[in-house]
Amino acid sequence: MGAAFFSTGRFYPALVGGDIGCGMSLYATDLAVHRTSGAKLEKAIGNIDGPLPQELLETVDMEQLQQIAQTSGVADPAYLLQSLGTIGGGNHFAELQQVETLYEEGALDKKRVHLMVHSGSRGLGGAILREHVQRFSHDGLATGTDAARQYLLQHDAAIDYARLNRSSIAQRLLRAIRSQGEAVLDITHNHVLAHHWQG
Repeated sequence: MGAAFFSTGRFYPALVGGDIGCGMSLYATDLAVHRTSGAKLEKAIGNIDGPLPQELLETVDMEQLQQIAQTSGVADPAYLLQSLGTIGGGNHFAELQQVETLYEEGALDKKRVHLMVHSGSRGLGGAILREHVQRFSHDGLATGTDAARQYLLQHDAAIDYARLNRSSIAQRLLRAIRSQGEAVLDITHNHVLAHHWQG
């Protein structure tokens, strides 16, 4: 269940909420459905709470993480690194899936196991929203103002972090099940998006 709001001349960060950049990523693994045991995969995954394993930490683009921290203005790279690759609470999840029905022929390979990751910007988006609410309450921001531009810079940094987080979760799980994965899609559903309609 979700909602979309269209407004003219103003936008409302409180409607985006605290998990800016929350979304879903889908990966096609190289595991064949008919040769895969759910119980064995579950055992291989084990516990994925806590920081990324060192081997995956070494692959993180630290310059990108530093840029996200600097642009967001509310986090340091050490905090972001500690949360990277973690799912979080609420309705967030990561699961291995078997596709039963395709409504668009050729969209996916039904013979492959797929990995779905639903997560967001962890505490970063919440920190951005809290800072905004302290300054502006729940009032919207007029487009083109300095305040709007500042929020959108932070918003985009949180989206970048959320995408990086989903990718890190996927790499962590693929490594655990000893599989390669190809990103099929990544969709963000908590965001502000400019739209031009009839001029």
